[in-house]
Amino acid sequence: MKGIWERLTANRYREATTVATFFLLVALAATWPLPTAPGDLSVSTRANSDVFLNQYLIFWGAHALTEDIGNLYHTNMFHPSSYAFAYADMLLTDSLLLLPVIVVFEDPGLAYNVLLWLSIVIGGTGMYALCRHLGIARVAGLTAGLLFTLNPAHFVRYRQPQFFNDGFLPWFIFALLAWFGTCGLRNRTRPSTMQQSLLVAAGAALLFCLHTQTGSHNAIFGLVVGTAIVAYHAADFLWKPVTRTPDARRFGAGLAIMGLIGLVILLPLFYPYFAVSQFLEGTRITPAGLENGSADLIDLLSAPSRFYLWLNEATGWPSAFLEAENSPIRYAFPGAVLLVLAALALAPAGQARWTRRAVAAILDMILTAAGIAVFSSAAFGWRRLSMMTGAVPSILIFAIIAMVVAVIRARLLPHIPFLWVSSTRRVWHDRDLRFWVLAVTTLFLAALGPSFGVYELVRAIPGANLIRVPSRFILPAMMGLSVLAGWGATRLLNRGRRGQLLLAGLVVFFVVESTFVPIPAVAYPYPPDPVAQWLGEQPGDFAVLEVPFIGRKTDPTRQMVQSVHHWKKLLVGYSGSAPPDYEERMRRLRATFPTDVALDELAELGVRFVVVREARIAPAARQAIVDQTRLQFVQEFETGTVWELMR
Repeated sequence: MKGIWERLTANRYREATTVATFFLLVALAATWPLPTAPGDLSVSTRANSDVFLNQYLIFWGAHALTEDIGNLYHTNMFHPSSYAFAYADMLLTDSLLLLPVIVVFEDPGLAYNVLLWLSIVIGGTGMYALCRHLGIARVAGLTAGLLFTLNPAHFVRYRQPQFFNDGFLPWFIFALLAWFGTCGLRNRTRPSTMQQSLLVAAGAALLFCLHTQTGSHNAIFGLVVGTAIVAYHAADFLWKPVTRTPDARRFGAGLAIMGLIGLVILLPLFYPYFAVSQFLEGTRITPAGLENGSADLIDLLSAPSRFYLWLNEATGWPSAFLEAENSPIRYAFPGAVLLVLAALALAPAGQARWTRRAVAAILDMILTAAGIAVFSSAAFGWRRLSMMTGAVPSILIFAIIAMVVAVIRARLLPHIPFLWVSSTRRVWHDRDLRFWVLAVTTLFLAALGPSFGVYELVRAIPGANLIRVPSRFILPAMMGLSVLAGWGATRLLNRGRRGQLLLAGLVVFFVVESTFVPIPAVAYPYPPDPVAQWLGEQPGDFAVLEVPFIGRKTDPTRQMVQSVHHWKKLLVGYSGSAPPDYEERMRRLRATFPTDVALDELAELGVRFVVVREARIAPAARQAIVDQTRLQFVQEFETGTVWELMR
């Protein structure tokens, strides 16, 4: 087996091909049964409008980039509002990745499934490249890639590509660290010329730009982590804890080239967000909403994978043990294996046998968790009685657990230092480890929301004030934990056969605890509508209105997805927010249609055709349309009729 692996990774090309193939196979297995019929199966029914919103956004980006670049910001939804793209995420990187699939197949469902697979491949290979640069073993790098892409807190976002496709972040950090090496800020062999250093800096900037266009949240996460790592390494100019003297010229020139590339590419792309940010911050983002969107205990201990759903159903953990509010659970538990391997990276070396140190570390983690539970019970109202202890309050149960574990620890392992005390020394003396511990801690605290203060500091960064759900900061924290887990896996591999077997067992358990297979899949709910295809054959640039007016919650997204076949303007739209005059205009039209007052307004809005879904309107409403002389019948289809508005 070792010989086969050495042949597969004999050079960089073979290594890259092998790793990419591995993660492609992982992606196909993790999303089963989608690979059995990628053009026919969907990860969601119509009920989840976000999936189809994102399909629409990806297709609009591809359409605008190839055919209508002048209207990139002004999508055909929410007509006549400007900058409609800014009310959602500009997924331009996804559009570029999927451009061949979009052009050849014109199938939103197929394109979305391909994006899921590409996201896992990009994220897994990016984490592998980052880990290898940090000196982590190959097998440990593969393990870290698995943990990053498939941990439950990340994989549950497979219906939200603006969070799921975050694999360019480790690639960006990898390029950034490589550039630091060219400046003498890391103990790596640097290129011999300034031009080579600037090329690496430019590559890092381009990867950052690609990352930002996978979603506005990813842009902010990348900006936060990138700024932190640049500031952290820039401190070397003061303390110089490297073998060479840092090259200030290369560092300054590289920062300049990255800033220039970022401004030239990103300033035009993010202009629409700043154009509507004042409205969004005043309506969509409120103090109460931020507090509600912060991670809490039930979020941090909940995971929706099949294993943890079974555990919750069988034992009541965590839902029956914690006081869950009525608000939706934002799953933030990454799985036990990721936490164990990350903690193992912090465990110090010592004279005692590693098995005794491992037992001590486990006891220390239990003691820490019990202490946090006691604190949470007292400070945050975690007071629900447990199922198995009758009337005994949770705060007392966890206090007893903490005391029992502390006594056992003191009697059996008195000479092994407490994990977090001894690991502090290890972290302090390891430069890379120190950064990732600080990064994970900061991002975790930001996920807890405004109450803890760190989130308010993050929101001071330009654009970061548009994040309305602080708990999403748990996602870049998972990336940092995966890097730490890579170091933990390397330590196990270095322990010989027993350590390797233990790592294999942990990976197997990770697959068990993290699997969503088979993921819920249904027949794609929006096959091409004959009406939409007919509209695509009509010349001219005009608007379309559909009756009934938003009769169902899913009506806007259905119209948006079907509009990929014609790209005519739509008065309706769907996103996390809407233009300030949208709701009032639709209410007014709904109340007056099909009177001349409504038709006059529709004419001013450029509406040419009215699509009537005959099966969903009352006979009286249809008769009113027939009696309106300004609406001329054009054609009938199985899914509805088309009427032309006469001026």
